[in-house]
Amino acid sequence: RHAMCRLTAYVGPEIPLDRLIFGGDHSLLKQSYAAQELRSGTVNVDGYGIAWFPAANPVRIAEARPVWHDPDLGPVLSSIEGPVALAAVRSATPGIPVDRNAVAPILHDRWAFALNGFVWDFRTSAMRSMRQDLPDHLYAALSGVSDTETLFLTAVTALERGASLADGLRHAFDASLAAAAQGGVAAQLNLAITDGEGVAFTRGSNGPDPNSLYWTSESSVAPGGTLVASEPLTPEDPWAPVPEGHVISLRMGEAPVIEPI
Repeated sequence: RHAMCRLTAYVGPEIPLDRLIFGGDHSLLKQSYAAQELRSGTVNVDGYGIAWFPAANPVRIAEARPVWHDPDLGPVLSSIEGPVALAAVRSATPGIPVDRNAVAPILHDRWAFALNGFVWDFRTSAMRSMRQDLPDHLYAALSGVSDTETLFLTAVTALERGASLADGLRHAFDASLAAAAQGGVAAQLNLAITDGEGVAFTRGSNGPDPNSLYWTSESSVAPGGTLVASEPLTPEDPWAPVPEGHVISLRMGEAPVIEPI
């Protein structure tokens, strides 16, 4: 079973944050048990999380259990509003522990990150080669053995040098493809990152069939803002696929930018 997960992110006028998980006829909650476009597996019940920005640095709620196990999650999130947020439900990759450290979104400094995909057999195929390129302070920040955390801190190495969100993801994407090629393994690399002012996603893989990814600026879940999601949350609204091999960037008050990775 490969990890597929489902993600959604929002940029725009402040909205109650419960909409990212519970909003729409095909909400992230529904995608945790009835996703329509998984490449493999059937459910996303190994964890859930949401990150937002009450100040410069993000905070998150995350648990290594199905999202419906917390009856307080909806009421709590409905009481919080924000202009930028990132949410995920998880299907764990074999070999990666099912614990809270590996549940996206994960945080470091002023960034939050999520992975929809995997570097297959990560711990034996790519972990050493990718982690040896991290600077000492980021290597010391590692708390587990997940591909998600490693890809995130690989992106952070570029972000700390002044890269844009999109370029930080490009750096992690290219490093992951190189490690996967060296290890002779598959890689599905829909990466997501936010700094509280914008969001960027990649859609790609080293195979012919990358994970699904869509965007819309015309959703009834978030009027006036832009959503990116693994599957459309509102099937009645116009959602466009992010092209394979591209990165989409959202910034507050700006039109989405879609360009090749």
